[in-house]
Amino acid sequence: MALLKGSAWTINFQFIKERFGADALEKIFEKMSPEDQAALRKPIVDVVWGADFSVYMRFILLADQIYGKNDKALIRDTAKNQFMRDTKLYSWFFKVLNPNIVCKISPALWATYFKPCGKFEYHQLGEKHGEFYLTGFDNMPLFHDVHHTQYMTELLTHCGAKNASVVHTKCTAKGDASCTWDMHWE
Repeated sequence: MALLKGSAWTINFQFIKERFGADALEKIFEKMSPEDQAALRKPIVDVVWGADFSVYMRFILLADQIYGKNDKALIRDTAKNQFMRDTKLYSWFFKVLNPNIVCKISPALWATYFKPCGKFEYHQLGEKHGEFYLTGFDNMPLFHDVHHTQYMTELLTHCGAKNASVVHTKCTAKGDASCTWDMHWE
């Protein structure tokens, strides 16, 4: 089980409430299992580890079913929102560094969000081509790729990459030995 940092929870709880109203969280919680509800009703502090990442993904999937079109678009929207709110402090940093440098330091950022975080690596394959590899992240929930792919696309875009393309080519949640994201940009 991997725990997700509390700030990711609070950022997206706030996003859901802002977009769909103050009672939106309760409507989602009502559809969740008693175990997931119990995990989400505990106080979550931004700087400490929140609940299981699988619970988070089930929460976002339910939000997409209830308030979205059940097409995973709300998962992408929450990832984009999370990136924008997470990185306000670092926005100047992304603007002065090229995408490869930002990708090379991304494993350190990854480690601040998940515990245990597995092994997250960046391999530069060309001037405007690279891959992220994730191994050792037990119990990766299905559809995590929708969230992470959007987050990685935002990362590339905000550090100057044009026409960024991020494709999740392998997935531990589907039985592969690693999660792999192939990235190209102009």
